[in-house]
Amino acid sequence: MAPRRNIRKPSQRSASVALQTAGKLAGIGGVALVGQLVYVAVTTPRLPPPEKSGHAFDLNGILVQYDNEDIKNGSLDNSEPLTEEFNLVLVGDSPVEGIGCRYHKDSMGGQTALAFSRTLNSRPVRYWSFGKSGLTAAGIQSNMCPLMKKISASRRIDAIVISCGVNNVLSNHSAGRFRKEVETLLDSISANFDVENEIGACKPIIIVMGILDFSYMPFLPWPLSSVLGWRSRCLQREMEAVIEERQKHQALSVSSGENDCNLTIAKIPPFGDILSGLRNDLLPDIKKNDLSKLCLNDFFANDGFHPAKYGTTAVGHLLALSYMKLCQGSIMKT
Repeated sequence: MAPRRNIRKPSQRSASVALQTAGKLAGIGGVALVGQLVYVAVTTPRLPPPEKSGHAFDLNGILVQYDNEDIKNGSLDNSEPLTEEFNLVLVGDSPVEGIGCRYHKDSMGGQTALAFSRTLNSRPVRYWSFGKSGLTAAGIQSNMCPLMKKISASRRIDAIVISCGVNNVLSNHSAGRFRKEVETLLDSISANFDVENEIGACKPIIIVMGILDFSYMPFLPWPLSSVLGWRSRCLQREMEAVIEERQKHQALSVSSGENDCNLTIAKIPPFGDILSGLRNDLLPDIKKNDLSKLCLNDFFANDGFHPAKYGTTAVGHLLALSYMKLCQGSIMKT
Protein backbone atom coordinates (compact mmCIF):
# COMPACT_ATOMS: atom_id res chain seq x y z
CA MET A 1 0.00 0.00 0.00
CA ALA A 2 1.32 3.43 -0.91
CA PRO A 3 2.12 5.68 2.06
CA ARG A 4 -0.57 8.15 2.92
CA ARG A 5 0.28 11.63 1.77
CA ASN A 6 -0.03 14.43 4.28
CA ILE A 7 -2.11 17.41 3.23
CA ARG A 8 -1.35 20.64 4.99
CA LYS A 9 -4.38 22.36 6.38
CA PRO A 10 -4.91 26.03 5.61
CA SER A 11 -2.92 28.10 8.11
CA GLN A 12 -3.80 31.27 9.97
CA ARG A 13 -1.29 33.02 7.75
CA SER A 14 -3.32 31.96 4.68
CA ALA A 15 -6.39 33.58 6.14
CA SER A 16 -4.40 36.70 7.01
CA VAL A 17 -3.05 37.01 3.47
CA ALA A 18 -6.54 36.44 2.11
CA LEU A 19 -7.91 39.24 4.24
CA GLN A 20 -5.21 41.62 3.03
CA THR A 21 -5.89 40.74 -0.61
CA ALA A 22 -9.61 40.95 -0.02
CA GLY A 23 -9.17 44.47 1.25
CA LYS A 24 -7.48 45.42 -2.03
CA LEU A 25 -10.24 43.79 -4.07
CA ALA A 26 -13.06 45.29 -2.05
CA GLY A 27 -13.09 48.40 -4.16
CA ILE A 28 -13.55 46.27 -7.27
CA GLY A 29 -16.47 44.09 -6.28
CA GLY A 30 -17.53 44.84 -2.73
CA VAL A 31 -18.43 42.53 0.10
CA ALA A 32 -19.30 39.52 -2.08
CA LEU A 33 -15.75 39.29 -3.45
CA VAL A 34 -14.24 39.70 0.01
CA GLY A 35 -16.34 36.88 1.39
CA GLN A 36 -15.60 34.58 -1.53
CA LEU A 37 -11.85 35.19 -1.36
CA VAL A 38 -11.64 34.52 2.36
CA TYR A 39 -13.79 31.40 2.00
CA VAL A 40 -11.62 30.02 -0.81
CA ALA A 41 -8.39 30.76 1.08
CA VAL A 42 -9.62 29.10 4.28
CA THR A 43 -11.23 26.02 2.73
CA THR A 44 -8.78 25.20 -0.08
CA PRO A 45 -6.35 22.44 1.03
CA ARG A 46 -2.66 23.30 1.03
CA LEU A 47 -1.02 20.47 -0.88
CA PRO A 48 2.65 19.58 -0.35
CA PRO A 49 5.24 19.19 -3.13
CA PRO A 50 7.17 15.98 -3.85
CA GLU A 51 10.14 15.18 -1.65
CA LYS A 52 13.38 17.06 -2.36
CA SER A 53 11.77 20.05 -4.00
CA GLY A 54 12.82 23.69 -4.32
CA HIS A 55 16.19 24.33 -2.67
CA ALA A 56 16.47 20.61 -1.87
CA PHE A 57 16.20 19.48 -5.51
CA ASP A 58 19.01 17.09 -6.49
CA LEU A 59 21.89 19.17 -7.87
CA ASN A 60 22.71 16.29 -10.22
CA GLY A 61 19.25 16.69 -11.69
CA ILE A 62 16.93 13.89 -12.76
CA LEU A 63 17.61 12.08 -16.03
CA VAL A 64 14.62 10.85 -18.06
CA GLN A 65 14.12 9.30 -21.46
CA TYR A 66 10.98 8.71 -23.50
CA ASP A 67 10.44 5.30 -25.04
CA ASN A 68 7.59 4.36 -27.38
CA GLU A 69 7.08 1.08 -25.55
CA ASP A 70 7.97 2.09 -22.02
CA ILE A 71 8.63 5.34 -20.19
CA LYS A 72 11.88 5.37 -18.24
CA ASN A 73 11.95 8.05 -15.59
CA GLY A 74 14.99 8.53 -13.40
CA SER A 75 16.21 5.04 -14.30
CA LEU A 76 19.46 6.30 -15.80
CA ASP A 77 22.57 7.12 -13.79
CA ASN A 78 22.17 10.69 -12.55
CA SER A 79 25.76 11.44 -11.58
CA GLU A 80 27.84 11.66 -14.77
CA PRO A 81 26.73 13.85 -17.70
CA LEU A 82 26.00 12.04 -20.96
CA THR A 83 27.46 13.57 -24.12
CA GLU A 84 24.09 13.43 -25.90
CA GLU A 85 21.89 14.56 -23.02
CA PHE A 86 19.74 17.69 -23.16
CA ASN A 87 19.86 19.87 -20.04
CA LEU A 88 16.67 21.62 -18.96
CA VAL A 89 16.19 23.97 -16.00
CA LEU A 90 12.83 25.16 -14.72
CA VAL A 91 12.59 28.13 -12.35
CA GLY A 92 9.38 29.45 -10.91
CA ASP A 93 6.56 29.16 -8.43
CA SER A 94 4.35 26.33 -7.16
CA PRO A 95 3.86 24.43 -10.47
CA VAL A 96 7.65 24.16 -10.81
CA GLU A 97 7.93 23.07 -7.18
CA GLY A 98 5.43 20.34 -7.98
CA ILE A 99 2.62 21.31 -5.61
CA GLY A 100 -0.26 18.83 -5.93
CA CYS A 101 1.90 15.99 -7.31
CA ARG A 102 3.15 13.06 -5.27
CA TYR A 103 6.25 12.42 -7.36
CA HIS A 104 8.52 14.56 -9.53
CA LYS A 105 7.81 12.34 -12.54
CA ASP A 106 4.17 13.49 -12.44
CA SER A 107 4.91 17.16 -11.83
CA MET A 108 5.38 19.90 -14.38
CA GLY A 109 9.15 19.41 -14.34
CA GLY A 110 9.03 15.67 -14.91
CA GLN A 111 6.33 15.83 -17.57
CA THR A 112 8.08 18.69 -19.38
CA ALA A 113 11.36 16.78 -19.46
CA LEU A 114 9.55 13.71 -20.77
CA ALA A 115 7.82 15.78 -23.46
CA PHE A 116 11.19 17.27 -24.50
CA SER A 117 12.68 13.77 -24.75
CA ARG A 118 9.72 12.64 -26.87
CA THR A 119 10.01 15.68 -29.15
CA LEU A 120 13.79 15.26 -29.45
CA ASN A 121 13.47 11.66 -30.70
CA SER A 122 13.99 10.01 -27.30
CA ARG A 123 17.10 12.01 -26.47
CA PRO A 124 17.92 11.73 -22.74
CA VAL A 125 16.87 14.87 -20.85
CA ARG A 126 18.30 15.90 -17.50
CA TYR A 127 16.19 18.42 -15.66
CA TRP A 128 16.19 20.58 -12.55
CA SER A 129 12.99 22.07 -11.05
CA PHE A 130 13.78 25.06 -8.87
CA GLY A 131 10.44 26.41 -7.68
CA LYS A 132 8.75 27.59 -4.50
CA SER A 133 5.10 28.18 -3.77
CA GLY A 134 4.09 31.80 -3.25
CA LEU A 135 6.94 33.43 -5.19
CA THR A 136 6.25 36.41 -7.43
CA ALA A 137 8.45 37.12 -10.45
CA ALA A 138 10.75 39.15 -8.19
CA GLY A 139 10.87 36.33 -5.66
CA ILE A 140 11.86 33.85 -8.36
CA GLN A 141 14.68 36.13 -9.45
CA SER A 142 16.09 36.45 -5.93
CA ASN A 143 15.41 32.92 -4.62
CA MET A 144 15.49 30.47 -7.54
CA CYS A 145 17.81 32.05 -10.13
CA PRO A 146 20.91 31.59 -7.92
CA LEU A 147 20.25 27.82 -8.03
CA MET A 148 20.07 27.93 -11.82
CA LYS A 149 23.33 29.89 -11.95
CA LYS A 150 25.00 27.28 -9.77
CA ILE A 151 24.09 24.55 -12.26
CA SER A 152 25.24 26.64 -15.25
CA ALA A 153 28.70 26.99 -13.75
CA SER A 154 29.47 23.31 -14.38
CA ARG A 155 26.94 22.15 -16.98
CA ARG A 156 25.71 23.38 -20.32
CA ILE A 157 22.06 24.44 -20.12
CA ASP A 158 20.10 23.96 -23.34
CA ALA A 159 16.75 25.40 -22.29
CA ILE A 160 15.23 27.31 -19.38
CA VAL A 161 11.53 27.38 -18.53
CA ILE A 162 10.14 30.23 -16.42
CA SER A 163 6.81 30.00 -14.60
CA CYS A 164 5.74 33.27 -13.02
CA GLY A 165 2.81 35.64 -12.60
CA VAL A 166 0.21 33.67 -10.64
CA ASN A 167 1.28 35.11 -7.31
CA ASN A 168 1.52 38.58 -8.81
CA VAL A 169 -2.16 38.18 -9.71
CA LEU A 170 -3.05 36.98 -6.22
CA SER A 171 -1.03 39.84 -4.68
CA ASN A 172 -2.99 42.34 -6.79
CA HIS A 173 0.17 43.76 -8.35
CA SER A 174 -0.22 46.43 -10.99
CA ALA A 175 0.66 45.74 -14.61
CA GLY A 176 3.56 48.21 -14.35
CA ARG A 177 5.05 46.50 -11.31
CA PHE A 178 4.71 43.07 -12.91
CA ARG A 179 6.36 44.33 -16.10
CA LYS A 180 9.39 45.56 -14.14
CA GLU A 181 9.65 42.26 -12.25
CA VAL A 182 9.54 40.21 -15.47
CA GLU A 183 12.16 42.45 -17.10
CA THR A 184 14.46 42.12 -14.09
CA LEU A 185 13.97 38.35 -14.03
CA LEU A 186 14.83 37.99 -17.72
CA ASP A 187 17.81 40.34 -17.38
CA SER A 188 19.13 38.28 -14.47
CA ILE A 189 18.91 35.03 -16.41
CA SER A 190 20.33 36.44 -19.65
CA ALA A 191 23.26 38.12 -17.88
CA ASN A 192 24.35 34.75 -16.55
CA PHE A 193 25.13 33.57 -20.10
CA ASP A 194 26.72 36.74 -21.46
CA VAL A 195 30.18 35.69 -20.29
CA GLU A 196 32.13 32.50 -20.80
CA ASN A 197 32.72 30.12 -17.92
CA GLU A 198 34.69 26.89 -17.63
CA ILE A 199 32.33 25.11 -20.05
CA GLY A 200 32.31 27.95 -22.58
CA ALA A 201 29.63 30.35 -23.73
CA CYS A 202 26.26 28.81 -24.49
CA LYS A 203 23.01 30.76 -24.57
CA PRO A 204 20.03 28.55 -23.81
CA ILE A 205 16.54 28.84 -25.24
CA ILE A 206 14.32 30.66 -22.72
CA ILE A 207 10.64 29.75 -22.64
CA VAL A 208 8.32 31.86 -20.50
CA MET A 209 5.14 30.02 -19.58
CA GLY A 210 2.02 32.14 -19.93
CA ILE A 211 -0.39 32.80 -17.08
CA LEU A 212 -3.42 30.53 -17.05
CA ASP A 213 -6.65 32.52 -17.20
CA PHE A 214 -8.04 32.36 -13.66
CA SER A 215 -11.60 32.33 -14.94
CA TYR A 216 -11.07 28.72 -16.09
CA MET A 217 -9.95 27.41 -12.69
CA PRO A 218 -12.60 25.06 -11.29
CA PHE A 219 -12.13 26.01 -7.63
CA LEU A 220 -12.97 29.70 -8.05
CA PRO A 221 -16.64 30.76 -7.65
CA TRP A 222 -18.18 33.52 -9.71
CA PRO A 223 -17.78 36.56 -9.60
CA LEU A 224 -14.36 36.09 -7.98
CA SER A 225 -13.27 33.99 -10.96
CA SER A 226 -14.28 36.81 -13.30
CA VAL A 227 -12.31 39.46 -11.39
CA LEU A 228 -9.16 37.35 -11.00
CA GLY A 229 -9.54 36.21 -14.61
CA TRP A 230 -9.52 39.84 -15.73
CA ARG A 231 -6.41 40.54 -13.63
CA SER A 232 -4.59 37.46 -14.95
CA ARG A 233 -5.32 38.50 -18.54
CA CYS A 234 -3.99 42.01 -17.83
CA LEU A 235 -0.69 40.64 -16.52
CA GLN A 236 -0.54 38.12 -19.37
CA ARG A 237 -0.74 40.97 -21.90
CA GLU A 238 2.05 42.78 -20.06
CA MET A 239 4.19 39.65 -20.14
CA GLU A 240 3.59 39.26 -23.86
CA ALA A 241 4.54 42.91 -24.46
CA VAL A 242 7.85 42.47 -22.63
CA ILE A 243 8.73 39.37 -24.62
CA GLU A 244 7.64 40.89 -27.93
CA GLU A 245 9.92 43.91 -27.37
CA ARG A 246 12.86 41.66 -26.58
CA GLN A 247 12.17 39.46 -29.58
CA LYS A 248 12.22 42.52 -31.85
CA HIS A 249 15.54 43.59 -30.34
CA GLN A 250 16.95 40.10 -30.82
CA ALA A 251 15.72 40.05 -34.43
CA LEU A 252 17.74 43.20 -35.11
CA SER A 253 20.79 41.57 -33.53
CA VAL A 254 20.33 38.47 -35.69
CA SER A 255 20.16 40.56 -38.86
CA SER A 256 23.49 42.13 -37.92
CA GLY A 257 25.01 38.76 -37.06
CA GLU A 258 25.45 39.51 -33.37
CA ASN A 259 23.05 37.08 -31.73
CA ASP A 260 20.36 34.41 -32.04
CA CYS A 261 16.69 34.58 -31.09
CA ASN A 262 16.48 32.56 -27.89
CA LEU A 263 13.29 33.82 -26.20
CA THR A 264 9.67 32.78 -26.64
CA ILE A 265 6.40 32.52 -24.73
CA ALA A 266 4.22 29.45 -24.37
CA LYS A 267 0.62 30.66 -24.10
CA ILE A 268 -1.52 28.23 -22.13
CA PRO A 269 -4.81 27.54 -23.91
CA PRO A 270 -8.01 26.86 -21.95
CA PHE A 271 -8.02 23.19 -21.02
CA GLY A 272 -11.50 23.13 -22.53
CA ASP A 273 -9.85 23.49 -25.95
CA ILE A 274 -7.99 20.26 -25.28
CA LEU A 275 -11.15 18.50 -24.17
CA SER A 276 -12.94 19.63 -27.32
CA GLY A 277 -10.12 18.36 -29.52
CA LEU A 278 -8.87 21.77 -30.65
CA ARG A 279 -5.44 21.14 -29.08
CA ASN A 280 -5.10 17.37 -29.14
CA ASP A 281 -1.39 17.90 -29.93
CA LEU A 282 -0.91 18.58 -26.22
CA LEU A 283 -2.01 15.06 -25.26
CA PRO A 284 -0.53 13.06 -28.14
CA ASP A 285 -0.56 9.73 -26.29
CA ILE A 286 -4.26 9.91 -25.44
CA LYS A 287 -6.69 8.23 -27.80
CA LYS A 288 -9.67 10.25 -29.00
CA ASN A 289 -12.16 7.97 -27.23
CA ASP A 290 -10.28 8.30 -23.95
CA LEU A 291 -10.07 12.08 -24.37
CA SER A 292 -13.86 12.31 -24.52
CA LYS A 293 -14.05 10.76 -21.05
CA LEU A 294 -11.95 13.49 -19.43
CA CYS A 295 -13.30 16.53 -17.60
CA LEU A 296 -11.77 19.80 -16.39
CA ASN A 297 -10.94 18.40 -12.95
CA ASP A 298 -8.66 15.83 -14.61
CA PHE A 299 -6.23 18.67 -15.35
CA PHE A 300 -5.92 19.97 -11.78
CA ALA A 301 -4.78 18.74 -8.39
CA ASN A 302 -7.28 18.13 -5.59
CA ASP A 303 -7.22 21.82 -4.70
CA GLY A 304 -8.64 22.73 -8.12
CA PHE A 305 -5.85 25.27 -8.57
CA HIS A 306 -2.50 23.67 -9.36
CA PRO A 307 -1.98 21.79 -12.64
CA ALA A 308 -1.65 18.03 -12.18
CA LYS A 309 -2.58 14.78 -13.88
CA TYR A 310 -3.30 15.60 -17.54
CA GLY A 311 -2.67 19.28 -16.81
CA THR A 312 1.07 18.86 -16.27
CA THR A 313 1.25 16.53 -19.28
CA ALA A 314 -0.42 19.13 -21.52
CA VAL A 315 1.78 21.95 -20.21
CA GLY A 316 4.88 19.84 -20.75
CA HIS A 317 4.02 19.21 -24.39
CA LEU A 318 3.15 22.86 -24.88
CA LEU A 319 6.61 23.88 -23.65
CA ALA A 320 8.36 21.25 -25.78
CA LEU A 321 6.45 22.33 -28.90
CA SER A 322 7.30 25.98 -28.18
CA TYR A 323 10.97 25.04 -28.01
CA MET A 324 10.85 23.18 -31.33
CA LYS A 325 8.95 26.01 -33.02
CA LEU A 326 11.59 28.55 -31.99
CA CYS A 327 14.43 26.28 -33.08
CA GLN A 328 12.82 25.61 -36.48
CA GLY A 329 12.22 29.34 -36.94
CA SER A 330 15.89 30.08 -36.24
CA ILE A 331 17.01 27.42 -38.74
CA MET A 332 14.75 28.85 -41.46
CA LYS A 333 16.25 32.32 -40.96
CA THR A 334 19.84 31.11 -41.30
